[in-house]
This record gives sequence, structure tokens and C-alpha cells, in this order.
Amino acid sequence: PAAPAPAAPPMRRRAGWKYRLEASRCDACGAVTTPPGRACAACGIAATPDATGKVSLRERTARVVSVTRDHLTTMPEPEVAVVVADVDGGGRLSAYATDVAPADVTVGMAMTPTFRRLWTTDAIHNYFWKLRPTPQDAPPGKDTTDGQ
Repeated sequence: PAAPAPAAPPMRRRAGWKYRLEASRCDACGAVTTPPGRACAACGIAATPDATGKVSLRERTARVVSVTRDHLTTMPEPEVAVVVADVDGGGRLSAYATDVAPADVTVGMAMTPTFRRLWTTDAIHNYFWKLRPTPQDAPPGKDTTDGQ
């Protein structure tokens, strides 16, 4: 079945995560939680209302810790690689791999977040972050996007 069309209210509520790839940093232990939440995933301490512990992950390098190939995807491609990656400086992302053949994605591969279209339903495009291989000459933790 086709994926449901994206709804405006949830996208607005989670705009920091969806459009800026912002995670939350715990004031107590310093752990990074993705997606951002009201409590730390590491220590369980609730964030204070005035906490400003937001951290952007979009310019950081992530290392693949797990990869699986999905042959039953709703994407236009016949097969996609779904990866779990640890972000340099903290945080963990689960995302589709892009700009690489699914069979070429390996554990330990350096990847960089890039904002891409996931799917289209009822002529409404849904965008989110995918991970693409980091160029070999890019310094760790630096932005490697080229405006795509």
C-alpha cells in the first residue's frame, strides 16, 4: 500500500527534527537523544522547560553500525539499504542510504546526512534525511553536502 500523505500539524510540531535534524543534549549527562525528546534516553532525566540543549546533526559524519537491504519498500527503487549509524559527537540515526548501491553499504562506512524526498502520495512530497557516503577527503564532522 502507498504510504500516507504527510500531515502539516506533526511536521510543524517536529520541525526541528524534520527540517534541521536537531537532536537534544541532556543537561545532566551530556548524552544526545534522537529524535529529540522530553527525557534523556541515556539517564532518563526529564528536560527542563527552558533547556536549550539542541544540537544539529546535519553537518556531522555518521558511522554505519547496522545495515539491511529492503526488497519490499514503498520507494520507487526495487531495493534500498536501511542503515543505523552512530553520529560523531553522539546520537544515532536510522535512515535510508542514498547515492550508493544497497549492496555497497558496509558496517563502518562513513556517511553524511542529506535532505531528500522519501516518497510522494496524492501529489504531496514527503522529505526527510537520508545518509550518503562521505567523500574520502572530507574532514570528520564537517559538512560535505554540495547543495543537493
